[in-house]
Amino acid sequence: MLCPQCGAELTDQARFCSQCGAARQASSALSQPRAETDARAVISLVLGVISIVLLLNVFAGIPAIILGHIARSAIARSNGRRKGSGMALAGLILGYASLIIAPAAIVVYRTVPKVFSVKILNNQTNTVNTLRSINTAAAAYQVENSVYPDTLETLGGESLVPLDATLTSSGVQNGYRFTYKPYPSKSGYSLHADPISLAHGQFHFYSDSTGVIRIERDRAADAHSPPIPSAP
Repeated sequence: MLCPQCGAELTDQARFCSQCGAARQASSALSQPRAETDARAVISLVLGVISIVLLLNVFAGIPAIILGHIARSAIARSNGRRKGSGMALAGLILGYASLIIAPAAIVVYRTVPKVFSVKILNNQTNTVNTLRSINTAAAAYQVENSVYPDTLETLGGESLVPLDATLTSSGVQNGYRFTYKPYPSKSGYSLHADPISLAHGQFHFYSDSTGVIRIERDRAADAHSPPIPSAP
């Protein structure tokens, strides 16, 4: 309890303030100011959320933990003058969680391709061959119809070059998703092949009516990506 005159802290037994001599008031509501939220608890919670969303365990997770501990200790010693213990606890939990999640995500990112290396290599090789088949089929379709097809399914149904029916209907083959899109004038097209997950492939491919297949690692390829090497 605080002195209503000078704000000094009073012991439970004190009837008068030792600092200014004012008499202690009977109503605690008059002498006890409204509890304020500890700013460190708020910051701890915000940093904890950031550490989880962005996996910034060093730049956000660790400060969230430190501020969370400091805030909870200060709140416990404030005799009700400060609040926010729950927010500080949430910041602590999220901060500690980020120390586990971020390293685990890095391990998964680096380990999965190694575990599935043979499968990934086969998927990527087969995908390049499929892109070449689609390009050949699209070129043959254009010769017959003077325009490129609207969809892969149309190409598979009418092209003189045979294509896998599952590929043309679903757009998925060998762990890759193929996205075909004709130009508005149907004078050309763009063709993307992206792995469904890290366990299926690391390389992303792009091609178009030029027949050139381009490649990017860990991000989508486009018309400005480098062409595939001679032995992909």
